[in-house]
Amino acid sequence: MIRVIAGRHNHSLKLARKLQKKKYRRERGLLVAEGMDLLQAALEAEAHIVEVLVRQDLVGLLPSSLRQAAENAGVDETARRVDVGICTRELLEEASSLGGGADVVFICAQPQWSLSQIPLGRGVTFFLDGVGDPGNVGTVIRSAVAFGIDAVCCSPGTADPYGPKALRAGMGAQFCLPVVTEV
Repeated sequence: MIRVIAGRHNHSLKLARKLQKKKYRRERGLLVAEGMDLLQAALEAEAHIVEVLVRQDLVGLLPSSLRQAAENAGVDETARRVDVGICTRELLEEASSLGGGADVVFICAQPQWSLSQIPLGRGVTFFLDGVGDPGNVGTVIRSAVAFGIDAVCCSPGTADPYGPKALRAGMGAQFCLPVVTEV
């Protein structure tokens, strides 16, 4: 469904702001990310996108598959559905962790991986232990994809690989390979 978001107290905007915090991401099993490039990476990886918030002047730049999914909402129960909220620049900036300049903010299901799903003993797995900077975590995950690594595992002391800064640094790599957290 495509709708116009007129006020800052909108549920979708509030949720996007809450999902900036790890606690809420973990509780809800969702993540929030920003930018057309990350949105495209999530779509290519067939991530379960729940909602997209886009600046009103950029609706035409949304991928056609996403616009089609938004139009299917409420019409075809078997088709993929996505809600699209059209916002002013000011409202979108409130939902952004960038502090300004966001063209699109989207909410999607956080990939859930367990250690039992990782083919240990075969292939190569990166293990991140105590990497506190989310930008470094995202960069390592992006590099892991580039080098054909099979999975990335993160210790409890490692920054959240699904936080906004790690997602930006990973450039969507978190959608491309298993990333196990809290190992």
